[in-house]
Amino acid sequence: MASFLPFSFSRVVRTNASEGLFLPQLVAPTPADGSRIMAEVNKEVAIRVKAQAMHSTIQDIIFSGPSNVTKHRDINNDFVIRWTPVENDLGDQYPICFAVESVSGFL
Repeated sequence: MASFLPFSFSRVVRTNASEGLFLPQLVAPTPADGSRIMAEVNKEVAIRVKAQAMHSTIQDIIFSGPSNVTKHRDINNDFVIRWTPVENDLGDQYPICFAVESVSGFL
């Protein structure tokens, strides 16, 4: 029998005129703020995060979450946060928080 545990997905949403212009704007398939995702023990969960900005370049993603969470960029240049919960993770909730960084101008 499969064992499931909930974890929450949170993102900070700032209202700023430059969001989408200079600051990263989160777009689909990024989960909505406050989304709850069910994870299964010993099965990997992949959370796709996409951001865009017209006048800057998406640089990196900074995140926090349970142990053994990893990130990488896929061939579409989107971020993928991956986590495989283990039996000891049962009974708790695990938030995953992140911020996407962008750069603009000359480096």
